[in-house]
Amino acid sequence: MYAAVKYLLWSTTLLFCCSLTLSKVLKSELGPGESCQFPDGVVGRCEELDACHSSGGVLRRNATIVLCTSAPEGEIYVCCRRPRLLAHKMCQAWVPYWTREASTLGENRSCVIERNLIHGGEDAQLGEFPNMVAVGVGEPVTWNCGGSLITPLYVLTAAHCLKKRHDNMVRWVGLGEHVIYTINRDLLPRLDLGIPSGLAGREEMINNLQDQETVPVEQLIEVEKYFKYPEYQQRYHDIGLLQLRTPAALTRRVLPSCLPSVGLTRRDSVFTVAGWGITRYGDFQDNETPRKLLKVQIKNIDLNRCWHTEFAKLPGKPPYGLTTDMICAGDEGKDSCQGDSGGPLMLDPPSSQMGGTCDPREVVGVVSFGYGCARAGMYTRVSAYLDWITGIIAPQMLPDV
Repeated sequence: MYAAVKYLLWSTTLLFCCSLTLSKVLKSELGPGESCQFPDGVVGRCEELDACHSSGGVLRRNATIVLCTSAPEGEIYVCCRRPRLLAHKMCQAWVPYWTREASTLGENRSCVIERNLIHGGEDAQLGEFPNMVAVGVGEPVTWNCGGSLITPLYVLTAAHCLKKRHDNMVRWVGLGEHVIYTINRDLLPRLDLGIPSGLAGREEMINNLQDQETVPVEQLIEVEKYFKYPEYQQRYHDIGLLQLRTPAALTRRVLPSCLPSVGLTRRDSVFTVAGWGITRYGDFQDNETPRKLLKVQIKNIDLNRCWHTEFAKLPGKPPYGLTTDMICAGDEGKDSCQGDSGGPLMLDPPSSQMGGTCDPREVVGVVSFGYGCARAGMYTRVSAYLDWITGIIAPQMLPDV
């Protein structure tokens, strides 16, 4: 036992020393438990090195480590960021919006239990996926990607959706959509159950809540700016964020999804994919593209098996193979297709399997690429990018102690 602990301490110290040689080190006269800040303005908390590293904390941002120098003698304290705890904290903030336990609307909505359900899919129920976003270009708008609302001001999508298409950049997002290219002029009550502190644009979100009490079912909002993951290249690190010009108004048809608070998915995981995508490979943006939101259930596939059965013999296979920041998923005759790029790969909340009150959808993957429809597809694993995501959408948020 003593030898194991000694080895753990030695390996952690060695890792820290290696990080030091590859990083810029800044010093801050802060002590244990105090709030600290990285040069880019993102906050963390001063924690003991081993505690931060061993429990999934992040101690380096943009090749910079911040040392907390007012620490007990002989101990190393660093500015530690905990993206998984932040994801959990944000998710808990959205739960009342989905369950509406604190709402005065008098609703008692239950989850739609997924049937044996995009290719091989079935129509989604109206309002079943209020986190779904249509991403489009041009004027009039052409919808060509999907996304997930993760705060009222940010949409998670794929980096490859942020490329120019026919000289047009991503410009619009559509929220509350069920049948795209149609107009629903109905109104819904705006939900105001609180906005968590530390979110980027929180003050603007709160001010926005003071506007009209009812808002359109469908919301068309312009994109202010976008973020591609810095190391994105074709097939790899395919994840991006859209910052909206104005915050989305939250209603029962427009709600943020949860980010994953655990790193890995179980081998027997079953996912749900939703989107307005195509049903035959190569039909992108033609008249056969479904206009109604579809959903399909698919299964997790081991990466090694996925590579050898789906990709290894293809001429356009990923040049560096499949990596652990990807998820492979599919099922016989079922898949997401090109029109669903950037859309969410979701784990159903436990309550949906029991027909109980809805909990937020958890987005564990982003639709990235595949070769043909009704074959296994590749998804960017969201948990691998939590520090980057939360650093943009919640730079001032600290996890609960």
